[in-house]
Amino acid sequence: MDHPDTPAVQIFAQQDGVVGVMRGFPRVTPGDVVAVIGKPYSTTDEMPENI
Repeated sequence: MDHPDTPAVQIFAQQDGVVGVMRGFPRVTPGDVVAVIGKPYSTTDEMPENI
């Protein structure tokens, strides 16, 4: 938000999924986690055991 005229930066992730968004403008510093990618499952049986 310090520079709203700056072009967006494309972010690449290691997996596809869903990003939940909540509008807010908290202060962040470089290296902070700003998004988590989730994967929908129909049942808990579909979830991997190593989570």
